[in-house]
Amino acid sequence: MEAAYDLGGSLVYAALWVVLGHVFSGEVEVMLEWLGRQRAPLLIVPAAVLAIVGYRLWQRRHHGTARADELCGPSEPERNRILR
Repeated sequence: MEAAYDLGGSLVYAALWVVLGHVFSGEVEVMLEWLGRQRAPLLIVPAAVLAIVGYRLWQRRHHGTARADELCGPSEPERNRILR
């Protein structure tokens, strides 16, 4: 029964994107033409990179750096000590 829900959800999701693409295709073409005339990509790409780097730096400051022991679990010697 779960597979039927997955299939139904996938069909609805795909249909939604097809309908949105059909409805907004004209606006997308206009925007792409405008971007071609402008130098916007020269500003958008670096701004996106800066936003991603800034977000990652904020995450690191807020949550601290990732440590291997937290990501991988205990090391082999520590695991042996725990099991004894």
